[in-house]
Amino acid sequence: MAKANPVPRMSAMDRQWQAESDLRTLKQAQEIQASRARRSAAASEAKKQMSALQKIGGKPAPKKKG
Repeated sequence: MAKANPVPRMSAMDRQWQAESDLRTLKQAQEIQASRARRSAAASEAKKQMSALQKIGGKPAPKKKG
């Protein structure tokens, strides 16, 4: 018996939109990495969100090595 595919197939238009969205994301990532202030702000926000998630999940965040 063939297994049902849990992921619906994307149309050509959906694939095009996804590629364009991915490109925008990659461009934004490069801009953030090139800006010390933006990179620092993003890292700070990530720490805040991880702290909030720890309170919900009860698991400690992995320790930073080095």
